[in-house]
Amino acid sequence: MKSLQLSLDHLPLSINRIYLAFSGGIDSSLYACYLDSVADDHFDGINCIFGDDDPEFAYARSLANKLKINFHVGKMEGDAAAHMVSDTVDLTAHPFSDFSSLPIVYILKYMKENVTDSNMLIEGNGGDDCFGFPDLGTQTKMMIKSRFPGVIKTALSALFSNSDAWRIESQKTFLARILALSDVHEINPLNYFLALTPVNFIGLREYQSWDREVNRHLETGFTNLVENMRALSYEANTTVRQLMHVNSRRWAAKAHSVAESLGIKIVYPYIWRDILVEQGKIPWQIKINQGVVKWPLKRLLEQYMPHDFIYRKKSGFVPPFKSWLTDHKFNQMVRDILLSPDSNITRIVPAQTIELLLNDANKGENLRHAILNFLWGSLFTEMWIKKYQSI
Repeated sequence: MKSLQLSLDHLPLSINRIYLAFSGGIDSSLYACYLDSVADDHFDGINCIFGDDDPEFAYARSLANKLKINFHVGKMEGDAAAHMVSDTVDLTAHPFSDFSSLPIVYILKYMKENVTDSNMLIEGNGGDDCFGFPDLGTQTKMMIKSRFPGVIKTALSALFSNSDAWRIESQKTFLARILALSDVHEINPLNYFLALTPVNFIGLREYQSWDREVNRHLETGFTNLVENMRALSYEANTTVRQLMHVNSRRWAAKAHSVAESLGIKIVYPYIWRDILVEQGKIPWQIKINQGVVKWPLKRLLEQYMPHDFIYRKKSGFVPPFKSWLTDHKFNQMVRDILLSPDSNITRIVPAQTIELLLNDANKGENLRHAILNFLWGSLFTEMWIKKYQSI
């Protein structure tokens, strides 16, 4: 893609060396290949692994070998989990209900402590948001959730609050499918995909008034970005929300504040203006082509990497937060923080709900990703608040 290649011109190649975060995924791999074509041995790859069986590491390493670049790897051991949580809280500007915050904090700290020839990192966030993310194709599902009567959502969430059908992953039962309709309560169905937590099941206090206020702020922000936004298609509305709320306010921001704390410059070429303009010219049916998300980027990568590298099942660049919670010591640390007598989170979420989920995690239950994000967000928020309360 011409504009993606041209965006390389924005990089300050006069610095000693550029480091690129290698996740093994499509976005960073394609940009690394383009950068390799112009940089002439001017950048290194950097990554972290989450144990010896990290499924993504082999792909990141194979790309580094193909490009013949230096590849720096830090290993995030399980016994360092508590320290990583503390570092994330200390270095991040505000909490995120997304435990993928941990690896980027680790990479930036690893870079600060082990890299002496550069203070710049290129991050690959934005590829999904611009070139095809799964929620572009979920209009029907979101409309069904929206039309499902609110009074039934409330009744079901109260009746089945102790059921494992809303908590455990891979529930294929009819009940689980019905309860999935009761997960969310947002006023605007365009915002359903932004919710990371099954809010109707965790007993949030005062959530309806909060929901109206949050919805008002979100819609004010989105409608001020685009003239006559209500006339846009579902895909266009969803993309604006994904870029502004998910990418810019969460994914990019979580790394930017940490990098700033450590004195490192971090850049996001996939959300530079020329890329945003270019992605707007691509038809929606091409961004998800016959079920393949990010199809344009994957087609471009075919000239550099084999089919099996590109069209594999994505496992994500996320830490083993689930397995950490099965460790009694780590689980107890989380429990002590969230269920302490002066806990802030239990003023919002009933303590018994938090205890139920931590008990599930400690037993090794395969908790849904949404539940893990809720526990992480609760832990991060509680620690962050207490940090600043003590200042």
